[in-house]
Amino acid sequence: MRANPNLGTRLRNLSDKNAFAKRSATQRARRRFAAASLTRNEGEDAYEAVRQATAHLSKYERGDVMSRMFVAIAEGRLRLSDARARVDEFLADQRHRPRVYGDYSLNSPVGDEDGVTWLDTKTDADRLWA
Repeated sequence: MRANPNLGTRLRNLSDKNAFAKRSATQRARRRFAAASLTRNEGEDAYEAVRQATAHLSKYERGDVMSRMFVAIAEGRLRLSDARARVDEFLADQRHRPRVYGDYSLNSPVGDEDGVTWLDTKTDADRLWA
């Protein structure tokens, strides 16, 4: 390494990059299971914390914000004790990207004339319960 410092620098950079990838993979593997706060008390603690945090929101936004918060809790990005303090963050994200999970309602028409909805185009294989 002393004879060729450029090689030493490249090896150190590659080693750091590999170590970061390994740490990231380890952290992702830990997140495969829902956070303990969702599984403890059958999720009632988490539901109550999120419900109280979002009580002031309008009924049109509350459900979506609550869903985003539950996903964050499951991924370990949100602690129950921080739910009330961080609700505005999730509300801003909902307002910024309201249709992140799709642009069309299943009840909206596919075309202009025939009255066929997107739901009519789905088969049993497309459904979650199939």
